[in-house]
Amino acid sequence: MESYSYNLIDEPWIPVVSLDGKTGLVSLRTLLRDAHTVARISASLPHSNAAILRLLLAILHRNFGPRNEEAWADLWQSGAFDKAALDAYWGKFKDRFDLFAEKHRFFQNRHPQRELKPANDLLFMVGGGDADTLFDHHIDTAPITLSPAQAAQLLLTTQSYGLAGLCHPQLGLVYTDGSCSRAPVFFLQGDTLFQTLMLNLVQYNRSTPIQWENRDDPPAWEMDDPYHAGRTIPDGYLDYLTWQNRRVYLQPGMENGEVVVQQVVLAPGLRLSEEQLNPMHHYWYDKKGERKVIRFSEGRALWRDSSSFLSFDRQKQEAPHALGWVRTLIEHELLPAQRLRLVAYGMSTEPGKQKIYFYRGEQFSFASNLLTDPNRVNALTRALDWAKDTDHQLWGALNTSAGLILSETANLEEGHKPDPKDVGNLLTHWQAENTYWAGLEFPFYAFLDALAADPALALASWQQTLRHTAQNCFDQVMEQQCGADRRSLKAAAIGSNQLRAGLKKVFPAVSAEGQPA
Repeated sequence: MESYSYNLIDEPWIPVVSLDGKTGLVSLRTLLRDAHTVARISASLPHSNAAILRLLLAILHRNFGPRNEEAWADLWQSGAFDKAALDAYWGKFKDRFDLFAEKHRFFQNRHPQRELKPANDLLFMVGGGDADTLFDHHIDTAPITLSPAQAAQLLLTTQSYGLAGLCHPQLGLVYTDGSCSRAPVFFLQGDTLFQTLMLNLVQYNRSTPIQWENRDDPPAWEMDDPYHAGRTIPDGYLDYLTWQNRRVYLQPGMENGEVVVQQVVLAPGLRLSEEQLNPMHHYWYDKKGERKVIRFSEGRALWRDSSSFLSFDRQKQEAPHALGWVRTLIEHELLPAQRLRLVAYGMSTEPGKQKIYFYRGEQFSFASNLLTDPNRVNALTRALDWAKDTDHQLWGALNTSAGLILSETANLEEGHKPDPKDVGNLLTHWQAENTYWAGLEFPFYAFLDALAADPALALASWQQTLRHTAQNCFDQVMEQQCGADRRSLKAAAIGSNQLRAGLKKVFPAVSAEGQPA
């Protein structure tokens, strides 16, 4: 039987963008050695970037901790990861990073009762119904061929992002959700990959970022059997970062003289307890005190929830762990005040099903004093509440105008009231809410900058932005979607008056100096 090897330590498989804008594939050894010269990881799927970052953080935590703030500061000041320490680690576990090793294949284990399937099935694990278009835009059902680099990226992504669903009913095999499947994971992004990894290399010990009691916390590749005892609770944070949610087996072969993967074996792996929180997720508590997780939703950009990400009120929010860690470092003057970028990677799915609506990688930047100053966070919360209240008033005005336009006499009190479904369909056709929020995105980033300098002045300016955006949105809909007949003009006038009255209820009085009263 022919022997194959593709060792991720030295083979190029991670897509990156260098500081000079060049793209390419690099190995684990090269990537961590030269992380200070790399701008970012650039996988074709947003959540593959997250899966690779989680792997890198597990390796770094294993080698460098850091056990406390001072240890972190020493690593940060060095400007690069210790090559000698990493080379020693690569040497010790080199056989565990081979994608096709005869024993202890990296991130793999073959289920004895599952047969080989086309590699398309691996794409389906991370692509839902759109699997065949992710890499080479096949649109038929022909078997596909993956390079080892592609297979490695998908392998990592599957372990973190596989979705619950049926595997083999006759064998009683059912897939469960991976640790990151249903909600975005958040990372702080620096100017270089070294900075990005350091900003997310949080304090690591037996109590944080998750509690663990075992003497050791090995990542999956250091274990002889990561699947032992059918466990549902990770042994520690590194076990969690490398949690084996699937049993995957990559079958190598040759095509045109190159090693490829055309067949795979897939089966359920470890089921993760629902009680295990993800330190990279953002959680919030509803009025009943029930914990919820922020998810991606269509038409809702990340910045609209920014006040919750920056809040550290543990009774209402549990922010991503890295944000709290960086906040502590800045407060203790171990990290200079600076602009920070928060990145979210993930996908929107249909709950409980293997259906993916979209993938997303989204980010916004902010001054670090928003992390450390509760007053500024409160001002941000107030600004976003105003935006939501303004949206509500805009919807009410448009709803009134739509009803009048669809009414036979343009007078709802005396005439025939239109079917609410028809009104709703007209509002959907107008797409005013999307226009409103899209019109606020760039002004919001300007507001964030102003908030860092002068909260009161920023809020006063934001009020005017909301007023103008809502009014312009209303006027735009009336001009483009409605006619010039008497009924439409009357509907527009009544709706506009309602909007102005509603906005007066939303905003406090403004003083002569432009400050909120």
